[in-house]
Amino acid sequence: MSEIEINYKIEDLRLIIDSIFEEITVLDMNYNIVDVNQTFCENYKVSKENVIGKKCYKLTHRLNHICKPPECKCPLEDVLKTGKISKSVHTHYRNGKEIFLELIAYPIRTNEGKIEQIVKIGRDITEQEKIKLEIKESEEQLNLILSNIDDSVFVISKELKILYMNKKAEEHFGKCNIGDICYEVLMKRDRICDHCTFTKLINNYNTNVRFEKLFPNTKKNEIKYFDYNCSPILNFKGEPAIIDVIRDITFRKKAEKSLKKSERKYQEAYKRANFYKDLFTHDINNILQIINSSLELIALNLNEINFKSTIKELVNIAKEQVKRAAKLTFNVRRISEIEDTGIYLTAIDVRDVLGTSIQYITNGFQNKRFKIEVLHLERPIYIQANEFLQEVFDNILINAVLHNDHPIIEISIIFSKVRRYGNEYLKIEFIDNARGIPNEIKKDIFLRTEKTEKNARGMGLGLSLVKKIVEKYNGYISLENKIEGDYTKGSKFIILFEFAEPPNISELMNGLDLNITQ
Repeated sequence: MSEIEINYKIEDLRLIIDSIFEEITVLDMNYNIVDVNQTFCENYKVSKENVIGKKCYKLTHRLNHICKPPECKCPLEDVLKTGKISKSVHTHYRNGKEIFLELIAYPIRTNEGKIEQIVKIGRDITEQEKIKLEIKESEEQLNLILSNIDDSVFVISKELKILYMNKKAEEHFGKCNIGDICYEVLMKRDRICDHCTFTKLINNYNTNVRFEKLFPNTKKNEIKYFDYNCSPILNFKGEPAIIDVIRDITFRKKAEKSLKKSERKYQEAYKRANFYKDLFTHDINNILQIINSSLELIALNLNEINFKSTIKELVNIAKEQVKRAAKLTFNVRRISEIEDTGIYLTAIDVRDVLGTSIQYITNGFQNKRFKIEVLHLERPIYIQANEFLQEVFDNILINAVLHNDHPIIEISIIFSKVRRYGNEYLKIEFIDNARGIPNEIKKDIFLRTEKTEKNARGMGLGLSLVKKIVEKYNGYISLENKIEGDYTKGSKFIILFEFAEPPNISELMNGLDLNITQ
C-alpha cells in the first residue's frame, strides 16, 4: 500500500471518528490529552489544538488532581491496575453545566503488549441519570410514606413470595424477610391456603378481594382483627403480582362490639321497662277488680240489718288491696333498680307465699265457691325466688277463677321433686276445672299479643309475666290438659323451681314424701 493510500485511509478513519456522537479521548500515561474527536471539541467548545497536552481532569472535572474515589475512579488508573477495559460513570462540566458520562476506557498496547495509551469513549447519559435520580427520589418518598402509615403493605409474587414489605408489617406480623412465603407470614400456615386469594387474583387480573380475619399477634401475644385489601398489580419486573394492604381494625371491632353491647343493654332496659309496666298495669287491674267486687257487694247489701259485720270485712279487704297496690308499686321500682346490677334471689318459703295467694283469691272473690286442695306440703319448702313469687301464684290462681263457669271452682296444687337437666327441681302443678285452652293456641299461651289477650283464656298479660318471672328464677313453666286429649276439662300449669341453698336443704327436701321422676 502506497503512502498516499495510507494517508487516505487515515483521513477516512479520522472522518469516521469525528462523525461518532460519543466523546473520544486519547490519553498518555501522564493523563495528558493526546487526541480528541470533533464531538469532544463541540461539546466543550474548544479546538483540538487548545486541548492537546492538557490534563484530562482539569478540562473535564475542574480538578487539580487525578480523579479519586468516592467521587469517581480514574479510568487510566483502573486500566493500568487491571490491564482490562474499565467502565465508570463520571460527572463532567460542560460550559458551566453538570453532565453525566458513561466512560469506557480501552488500553492501547505496543507490539510488545505494553500499555502505552488509553482511549476513552464517553456517552452522555444525563437524561437517564436524571430519570434514575427521580425514580430513586420517588422510591424514597414512597418508602417514607409506606414506612409511616399504620397499614401493613406487602407485594406478593405469583410464586407467593414476599417481594416488598413496609415497616408496619413487622410490627403487625413479626419479623419477616423478602423472599418469605406469604401464607407462612400472613396466615401462620405451613401450606398454601385453601381457595388461595392471591392465586385467584393473579389469574383474574381485573378483580380485587377484601376480607377480615382474626389473627394472633405473635410479637405481643394478643388477638388482633385485620382488614385485608388485595389487588392485582405488575411487579417491579412487569410480572403479575398482588399488593396486599392490611389494616389493623381491632379498635374498630372492639368499638363495634361495645356498641352492640350497649345497644343490647338499652334494648334489655327497654324490655324491662315494658315488663314492669305490664306487671304493674295487670296487677293493678286485678286489685281494682277485687275492690270493685267488694264495693258492689256493699252496695247490694247496704240496707241489710245484719250486714254490718260483712261490710266491715269487705272494707278491710278493700284496704288490704290498697296496701297491696302500694307494695306492688314499691316492688316494681325496687326490682327495676336491682336488675341494673342483676336480679337478687333468696330462699323463699313456698308454703307461706302460696297460703297468702290462696287467702287473697278466696277473700277477693267472695261471691265464688272454692274447693282448693294442696298435696304433699307438710313442712316449709325453700326455693330460689324473691317478692314476685307472689305474683306468679296470684296470676295462675286468678286465671283459674276468671275463666271458670262451674259453680264450684276446683283447684288442686300438687308438690313433688323431679330431676331435669342434671338438677333437682321443686315441681308444682296447678290443676283447675276451668274452660281450658284449645291445643292450637297452647304454644302461644305465654306470648303477649293483642289477639290472644282478647280471645283466649289465660292468654293476656298475666301468664306472659308469670313466664318472665319464672325464667328470672332459672325455672321452667309449661301447660298441659287436665285430662289428656280433652282440653275442655281444665288445665294443668307445671312450674319447676330451683331449690334454695342450705340451711338444712337436704332435710327439707327429704320432707317431701315423694318418688323422684326422671
